[in-house]
Amino acid sequence: MSKDDHEVGHDRSSVHHKRRLKQFYYAARLFVLAITLLSAQISPPFDTSADILLQQNSWLSVLSNVLLRWDSFHFASIALKGYVYEHQFAFMPGTPLVMRLFGELVWRTRRLLGASDGVVIEDVLMGGSMAAALMCDWTSDLYE
Repeated sequence: MSKDDHEVGHDRSSVHHKRRLKQFYYAARLFVLAITLLSAQISPPFDTSADILLQQNSWLSVLSNVLLRWDSFHFASIALKGYVYEHQFAFMPGTPLVMRLFGELVWRTRRLLGASDGVVIEDVLMGGSMAAALMCDWTSDLYE
């Protein structure tokens, strides 16, 4: 077996391992989501930030009580209004900035579909989720 044949076999094996690793990654994420949803049904969440800040008929309210917690609302508030309260200065500006930029994209998409309001907290939270998903994907590309 030549060196080139060995490298081709190694590359094929590496691709297979990366594919399996991605499958396990997504399976683990789905498992954690299922456990999170199940635990929220069994024991109601202590944090009521989602009930207070989001409209109950909003497009994000279905999963908001389960998935959105604590700091995400501080980041979203900073992304929408800037640093208003003293306790918000504990949070660095990078995450709210990215949330705002991606929230603008969500709002522009909603505007094309007929929405007349400005950027709202749901846009910023969805934008933050989109940014996190993209950055996770970019991180996996970094190691290829």
